Amino acid sequence: MSASLQKFQNLIQAASNKFKLQPTPFLRQGSLNHPIKAVVFDVYGTLLLSGQSATSPQAKFPPLLREVSTLSEALWNELSQFKENLITQSHLIAKKSGTVSPEITINEIWLETLRSFPLFSLDCSLEEWVLREELSFNPCHPIPGVSLLLELLRSQSIPLGIISNAQWYTPLVLETLYQDDLSTLGFDQEHCLWSYQNGYSKPNPRLFQEMKESLHKRQISPSQCLYLGNDEHKDILPALEMGFQTALYVGDQTSIRHQITDQSAAHFVFSDYSDLTAALRFSP
Repeated sequence: MSASLQKFQNLIQAASNKFKLQPTPFLRQGSLNHPIKAVVFDVYGTLLLSGQSATSPQAKFPPLLREVSTLSEALWNELSQFKENLITQSHLIAKKSGTVSPEITINEIWLETLRSFPLFSLDCSLEEWVLREELSFNPCHPIPGVSLLLELLRSQSIPLGIISNAQWYTPLVLETLYQDDLSTLGFDQEHCLWSYQNGYSKPNPRLFQEMKESLHKRQISPSQCLYLGNDEHKDILPALEMGFQTALYVGDQTSIRHQITDQSAAHFVFSDYSDLTAALRFSP
């Protein structure tokens, strides 16, 4: 293992230790149709507890970045606002060319930002800076019950996939927090779709269409695949439109991405992964 990879994993673990699940009062609802021959997961808020909405990127200069920079608070505010403007501009340009829900590549955004601030230099690699910023504003933690579910699905030889609004560090965060590489955890690379590699993100239906085509090669229809997400708009509805069965995770207050009073269109709604495991009806 390289020294940089070990450092990245240590940073991820340290950020994870500060994150705790915030339970909700929701009870399980609905049911699944069988057989289920494949399971596809969202990542943030579904496989990982995510602090995505906890802090704005324009908030106070975070300690994780202070450790590798001599930026002043004022310059950080200017730098981060410039970066956010670049992201907005990139999205607008892509939308004008017809891309639905465009995605950026965060390293490219930061490279352009740093070129515009030539007096600022990093005391670390670009990748480490990007990861430190991500962990400052979006710390993650494994969700209780996920490891047992993955173990059960592996024992049944159920193909596993991912559709995630993601950046390069997302697989690394998953592997670090679940303490194994994705293939060993049961995920098939052919069924893993990361938005930054495609240039578009959920709820763009192309991602779900691509997953449908990928599973078709295994003679698995959308109705035989369960898609898990935490966002009614970005996960559940586009998956339903493509014919997938759906399950909505509502077990953590920070991860909920819809009005809690809304009625979900998902086949199954759950707040504890043990309920989903029971609903899948697989023998351990």
